[in-house]
Amino acid sequence: MNWKFWQRWQKRPRGRSDGWENLVTGLGTVRDKRTASAFYSCAVDDATARDMWRAEPIAARVIELIPKEMFRQGFSVAVKDEGAGREVSEAIDEYLKRLDALRVFRLAKSMERAYGGAAILPATNDLQSSLASPLRPDQSVSVKALQVFEPRELQAERYYTDPRNPKFRKPELYRLNPINPGGLATASNVLIHESRLIIFPGIRVSAEQPTGTFQGWGDSILTRVATTLRDFGSSMDSVAHLVQDASQAVYKIQGLAAAMAGDDEDIIKTRMEQLELCRSVLRGFMLDAEHEDFERKGTTFTDIPAVIDRLANFLAAATDIPVTILMGQAPAGLNATGDADTRFFYDRVSAAQDDLTPLIEQLVRLIFLSADGPTRGKEPKKWSVEWTPLWQPSEKEVVETRAMQSEIDERYFNMGALSATEIRQSRFGGDAYSLETTIDPELDEMVKEEAETDLTTPVPGTPPAGGTGETATPSPGSPVPSKPAGGPSPEKP
Repeated sequence: MNWKFWQRWQKRPRGRSDGWENLVTGLGTVRDKRTASAFYSCAVDDATARDMWRAEPIAARVIELIPKEMFRQGFSVAVKDEGAGREVSEAIDEYLKRLDALRVFRLAKSMERAYGGAAILPATNDLQSSLASPLRPDQSVSVKALQVFEPRELQAERYYTDPRNPKFRKPELYRLNPINPGGLATASNVLIHESRLIIFPGIRVSAEQPTGTFQGWGDSILTRVATTLRDFGSSMDSVAHLVQDASQAVYKIQGLAAAMAGDDEDIIKTRMEQLELCRSVLRGFMLDAEHEDFERKGTTFTDIPAVIDRLANFLAAATDIPVTILMGQAPAGLNATGDADTRFFYDRVSAAQDDLTPLIEQLVRLIFLSADGPTRGKEPKKWSVEWTPLWQPSEKEVVETRAMQSEIDERYFNMGALSATEIRQSRFGGDAYSLETTIDPELDEMVKEEAETDLTTPVPGTPPAGGTGETATPSPGSPVPSKPAGGPSPEKP
């Protein structure tokens, strides 16, 4: 290789420095067209997200589908304290229904996905005069309502700056500028402490404030899928335009070009109108066999369905929602039921429920500590938020499951491992039928004592331990037992 050429080659402008390069083929160099490609991100702003949520059906489905599934079966608060645990659970559920908590949390979760965040403000009657003061739940009288705010209404004003604080880098105060039906209101200068808010932070990939978002909030889910949504939507629009021209009528008229160049344009327009009128009314028309001809040119749609399917699959991957659920289509393939897609989606929704549980617990704890709450300001020692399973078995599956469990219970009963009381209490002792088996500790101790008694008490009619029931013959050299003093000698049989 020429040395000067090699020096020029080393000083060449490089397209990239993290891939393969080939001097001969130009792979990875400025001659490679791929090196001109670069990634760029474009955040979906608040106004665009609002318009897409209103008018774009697939975008609306991406925003609403997971929150709807999360709260479709709802949740309950299980109080496990002895005594009035069941009554307290029912009372707290009624309290949440009065606050319309399911709808409020579903709306807040949808706003988080659409706008990059949301916040719920429990309207409490507490002894603090300013919303900027930290909330003291033990001084709360009641929770009157739940207010939902968008990121443009509520923006971070001050942050925790002490690295030793568990809330370091998180907002401490928010400034509220509520929206009224007429648009944005004037700055109300209302500061709200973060302890009074239930925060849905949005998507955050860094401690740095994302570009194009409101202070203290994250990205919208639409930022990740906007390009894919655009490609899918524009492709569907293109197909719709093709359908309009799926079958094009073509007229052939001898001498058309010469007639158009002359003064016979009106005659040609009149002839075309006659042909169209006859074709639409009579479903047929007459042509000059020597000078006119008519045919249809059809548009081929052979490969379009496959392209649309690939775009739909890519969109499903971008949204992390199975294509059968995102598009609402039936599973394809032999013996395909869609159960795998449904279970995959429910696993994703269940994970989102786990992330949301601490936010619900924040509200439930506030209700417990309120003076008009079910426990009159005293939080139970053991309680939890329990989500109703998303996958609901059919009546046939329920009957089959119970039948199998009854067979197992019968085996345990015959073995002596479970008592009838334990089986009855485990299956039917709660609010609903349960497959979980609970052992009664007191009964378990009684069984152990009876077993120990059986081992130490000889059974009537059995010889003592180590005996055979016959008189032992003394071995040679062993001492013969002496007769009792003054006692009669044993009689021989």
